[in-house]
Amino acid sequence: MQELWNITFTDIEYAVQKTNDPVYSLLLQRAYRYRCDFAKRGETAVAAYLDSIGLNDPDEIAPYINFLVPSVSGIRGGEETAKCYPFMWQEATNIMNEDGGVERTETRGAFRSRPISDTLALYLEIRECIPPALRQPDHPRGALVLATVSVERALRMYSTGTYVKHKDRFESTFSRKHWGVTTEEVMISVKKTTSRGWKKIIKAAIPYIKTRKPHHSIPAALEEEREEANGYTRCVDVDSGSDSGSDVIF
Repeated sequence: MQELWNITFTDIEYAVQKTNDPVYSLLLQRAYRYRCDFAKRGETAVAAYLDSIGLNDPDEIAPYINFLVPSVSGIRGGEETAKCYPFMWQEATNIMNEDGGVERTETRGAFRSRPISDTLALYLEIRECIPPALRQPDHPRGALVLATVSVERALRMYSTGTYVKHKDRFESTFSRKHWGVTTEEVMISVKKTTSRGWKKIIKAAIPYIKTRKPHHSIPAALEEEREEANGYTRCVDVDSGSDSGSDVIF
């Protein structure tokens, strides 16, 4: 919080305190709102994506969601993880073995699936409102992680084929308690993303800027790092010479 203050108000000295400090409370409130906005955008992006590919039948949606986010548990915790999460990739194809099982999943385009690009666009929209002099040049790692995890959360709401949000508001919250483990693991992949990879990711998100209404709600009918190898920690592209995204400046 202190770092945020120092970066934003370079000419005003202030020591942010965790107790009895209105500035700290306000910053905490804004951080919570920021997280909630990503959760809402993720739900909107997933609903729009499923509609765009023509999936309306619950019997078709359920197996497709199970492919995108292999069922491990309804809410992520410290349980076993899958080797690959196709929703994190622009393209993902299962290669079957002779016995009809999945031998491997071929992937391309880390963090460039349409729902993730759509959700990450929220960060780009917010960034446009910040004076150029105050914009940070670093890659938006935190925003990409939030976009990715919020999309998984939204996809899992369709695991039965129909949109179902947990009846308990606390249990459905996009919080560290429920998504902290996933967030930390996804960050491992994000930290390994190259500059070329970032250009591609930003380029994929740009078309979605301002395509969603702020705080748009989904219709009622839709309504410590761990290096363990799994689908979250291995979402890293092998750079190629094509589609470098070199025309994107960020």
